[in-house]
Amino acid sequence: MIEKLQFGMSDFVALLPEIILCVFALLITVYDFMSKRTNKALISYMSQVAFFVTLIATFTLIGNNYTAYSGMFVIDTFAIFIKVVILLVAMISVAASHRFITDEGYESGEYYILIMFSVLGMMIMASATDLISVFVGLELMAIPCYFLTGFFKKQNRSIEGALKYFLMGAFSSAVLAYGISFVYGVTGTTNLHKIAEFFATQGVDINNPALYLVLTLFVAGFGFKIAAVPFHMWCPDVYEGAPTPITAFMSTAVKAASFAAFLRVYATALPALHINWAPTLAVLAALTMTIGNIVALTQSSFKRMLAYSSIAHAGYILIGLVALKVSDGVASVLFYLIAYAFANMGPFIIIILLRTKNSSGEMLTDLHGLGKRAPLLAGIMLIFMFSLTGLPPTGGFPGKYYLFYAAVQSNYVWLTVVACINTAISAFYYFKVGMYMYMHEPRNTEELEKPSTPVLTALYICVGMTLLIGIMPHRFFEAAKQSIMLLTS
Repeated sequence: MIEKLQFGMSDFVALLPEIILCVFALLITVYDFMSKRTNKALISYMSQVAFFVTLIATFTLIGNNYTAYSGMFVIDTFAIFIKVVILLVAMISVAASHRFITDEGYESGEYYILIMFSVLGMMIMASATDLISVFVGLELMAIPCYFLTGFFKKQNRSIEGALKYFLMGAFSSAVLAYGISFVYGVTGTTNLHKIAEFFATQGVDINNPALYLVLTLFVAGFGFKIAAVPFHMWCPDVYEGAPTPITAFMSTAVKAASFAAFLRVYATALPALHINWAPTLAVLAALTMTIGNIVALTQSSFKRMLAYSSIAHAGYILIGLVALKVSDGVASVLFYLIAYAFANMGPFIIIILLRTKNSSGEMLTDLHGLGKRAPLLAGIMLIFMFSLTGLPPTGGFPGKYYLFYAAVQSNYVWLTVVACINTAISAFYYFKVGMYMYMHEPRNTEELEKPSTPVLTALYICVGMTLLIGIMPHRFFEAAKQSIMLLTS
């Protein structure tokens, strides 16, 4: 018998941030349709206001812990933590887009509207406690990203990246939907808590092939979204072809939302199967970080290098999922996500600032002599490279420490060794960026364009947060620990 859905005021309050963002997106869509071309620039600021108001509404929900919409949606500290990270990244991405879209000849309001609807899907994913709502949020997040990837319609690489992203995304969504159908067939429900309750009361039948099929399909479906090996082939072409602010957005916000859903499903619904899926994820983590780092060594394109770097970091984050049973395992994932988000967005913003009439700023050779051309930008870039490598006093150092320590506590010492070796490998190509900036003469003598205030603000926020997280990691880690109490209980 199908349960009858009942809605009350508490359900409305739980969805208040999403409702606010959706209303803003619809209003901006109407404004974009009715406004003249000369007024399109206002939409950038309007979207920033939308994200800011949504962020305030999200903060007002702190302290609330309850389910809504008959158990399909939840408000808890984990969801709020992820939503805050996503909204901050979205605001930085929009700020980084200031003047970029216009300079490329694509002054258009739908660019910002698509970002808003994608963020809406991410926020739903963060609070989803039913496989159906997880899937709806995932598709709402992904579909706008397909369009954003191919936004530069006159560039072949943009269209190629969008087509690959769409085809692979549709395939992975079908695989995930197939896995959901098997879960329902085995347990009779799609609610995450009821799935966990089923395995707790009925036990785990290790001879049931459907369980292993479910785990395989889930790993494949979520593996695509986080760009884990061997589901990563779309990532470099998509990141290279997409507009640079969108590349930054996808490499951070999309990854954070995807890992949030991954965590929610595995920590809430499938902890009883941890012994079955943890070894698979451990191998996946080792392959992802190793292949990502080794291929990044050979890249001449800065954007493709950062794409493979992003793949490698997905491998690091998977370590936290493997260490799910350890008290600080999930908290280390959240801490790493926020440290990685700011450190990874920074280089993309600098790529935007390096653009000139004769240079895209996307090749490693475009960094030649940056220490002389723009000493401040070079110094900031070096901070981001230190953080991505995992060196103090940046946020990347405690981020990797917490992940590796959780792996050791979970008796995955071999995985920690692999991760440490990969950290050393990554230092080669991250330090290569410093070599290009300080040990080569400038190839391009064009004067860099004076950055707009929004772009400069976004860059300073990224570098400030990268250093702050590295200097005071305990505060952010405690916030991460507080946010996962109900998730793993």
